[in-house]
Amino acid sequence: MTPRTKALLAASALFVLGLGVGCLGTTLVGLRITRKALASQEGFGLVQRGLDRFRGDLVSELKPTEAQLVEIDRELAALSAEVRETRRRFARELLLDLRNGSQGIRRCLDEERRARFDALLGKRLRNYGLKLPADEAREPAKQGK
Repeated sequence: MTPRTKALLAASALFVLGLGVGCLGTTLVGLRITRKALASQEGFGLVQRGLDRFRGDLVSELKPTEAQLVEIDRELAALSAEVRETRRRFARELLLDLRNGSQGIRRCLDEERRARFDALLGKRLRNYGLKLPADEAREPAKQGK
């Protein structure tokens, strides 16, 4: 076997080894990211993870009975639902404040830009299930006809 052939075989072996290790590493990282994404869908993000960690601390430190554990789980589920509802309510209030605050920006614009601003803002608000104040003012007039 010539030295050139040996070098080509060694280079090929290193290439295949590098490719295999690279694929394996990428696959493992992808699986880890996917598992984390799927796990976070079961809970409710940061709050749920915090409550799960708190539950784990309670169980390991206090060692509650099965009946107490059922009560703890019930209370934590109620707390999680309450936090979720508070977050939804806060997000809705924030969007309403942003919508109503946009009227100051609207007043600063000329007619042409105001119409484009209304279209842009309307598109954004509809994504969140809201309407422009002008659209809401027109609706009662339509219902009265």
